[in-house]
Amino acid sequence: MNNVVDLFRPIPFPSRDRLRNDASAQAFTLLRIGFVLVPLLMGIDKFAKVLQNDWPMYLAGAYNDIIPGTAQTAMYIIGGVEIVAALIVLVIPRFGSLLVAGWLGGIVASLIIVGGYGDIVLRDLALLVVALAVSRLAWVQPTRSNNDDDHTKHVGGGATAPLGSVAGQAPNGADRDHATHRVTV
Repeated sequence: MNNVVDLFRPIPFPSRDRLRNDASAQAFTLLRIGFVLVPLLMGIDKFAKVLQNDWPMYLAGAYNDIIPGTAQTAMYIIGGVEIVAALIVLVIPRFGSLLVAGWLGGIVASLIIVGGYGDIVLRDLALLVVALAVSRLAWVQPTRSNNDDDHTKHVGGGATAPLGSVAGQAPNGADRDHATHRVTV
């Protein structure tokens, strides 16, 4: 398949059986849920102001100068983008997780410009790395729910790899039981 087309291909949630037996499906599902809930709640809070009642204080003046309206209006726009990003991660996690990673990069840049938020910068850098890991895990997930019995996914240039592996390789030279997706060392 074409990698650009695959980037935007929806990925269903794994079956219960697969979640019980496939560690990569478990990790991917937990991270996917997290990267739906956190941006969704943060986006909603830009309007509700429950977690933080002064969101504009986090906006760098350089950003505020290029975004139309006031800093509060910018936060409403940002909140809307965060809500949309969460929904994209829900349906199209390969692309959505990259979108969230880029968004986190923008937040990190803004906080560095504003200054005084080093702890939040480090946290958001860690979240950026995790968002990139979600994207990587998304590439080894099947794109059709009825494909759960096949347990293979085309990776890159048409090679087939068992779910949870990269191009058929188990971690650290271990053997992979292809029927159960369990790695033995």
